[in-house]
Amino acid sequence: MDAADFACARCGSPGARFATYAGFLCAACNAALPKACDFCSRRPPAWRFPGAAFEYADGLAHVDADWLACMRCHRLIIAGRHVALCDLAVRAFLRQVPGARRDRAAIWRLFADFHNAFRAHRRGDPYRVDH
Repeated sequence: MDAADFACARCGSPGARFATYAGFLCAACNAALPKACDFCSRRPPAWRFPGAAFEYADGLAHVDADWLACMRCHRLIIAGRHVALCDLAVRAFLRQVPGARRDRAAIWRLFADFHNAFRAHRRGDPYRVDH
């Protein structure tokens, strides 16, 4: 399975490679998506963490260079509270996708790996985002 196997959740075009809170999206739909926290997907972003772009899940997903964080997630990141951040992200995801609750442990591991990749690709200090 590769990125060509995923259809965009918005427009249906093949090759959706951007993992977002709205599902896998093509480049055009990802650019048009209202921005939300990349960690909890529940709040508007207040901080931008510079980073390097990378492929994830054996090339199935593409992650943009920078990550956006709401105030709450920003505080957890700065405090180094990685487990609490992962718990928050998983709870937010399971509220959006309640049928996935039976796979909570696997989802937690996936989110933890994703957050580890964020930390590995982070470049520089965060800065405020103007709304």
